[in-house]
Amino acid sequence: MPNGYKPTHSSPPQNLAAATTVRIEKTIAVLVGYLVILLAGVMLLGLVIAVYKVAFDLLPIIQASSFDAGSRNFVVDTLSTFVILELLLGFLQYQGATRIPPTYILDAGLFFVTRQLMIELYSGNISAVDLVAFGGVIGALGFTRIMLTKSPTEQAPAVQSKLSVLGWF
Repeated sequence: MPNGYKPTHSSPPQNLAAATTVRIEKTIAVLVGYLVILLAGVMLLGLVIAVYKVAFDLLPIIQASSFDAGSRNFVVDTLSTFVILELLLGFLQYQGATRIPPTYILDAGLFFVTRQLMIELYSGNISAVDLVAFGGVIGALGFTRIMLTKSPTEQAPAVQSKLSVLGWF
């Protein structure tokens, strides 16, 4: 070939498998991005519905002669709204960081177990064995969270969340 010759067409990739892998990874990244947008939309819709249910549950409380008459659904729906909010914020924080610390998962678990305990206590249908079981689960999750915060791997903070600007984290 003469010096300075440049082909007019692009040369085929040296490794066709590597080029295919890169193309597949890009396609998967795009699909995951669309899935994240869809899941965030579904979670926001769930949050809006939960807030609507809480607001709708206020009417029987206002119209009732005593707080106990209409407050059961209100308490359950309010606690469910907090769980949905915690899951949504955890999901959004997971998407905004390169890794998610295990303490966030434990916090969501503690929140959910505590919610269930409060609902059971409020309904009055809980036995001593159930109380001991709830206490064991909450104690185990709390102890695990404390141990994780003492470990050197957890002390290095993850990438700052985009939501930290709002003061939520």
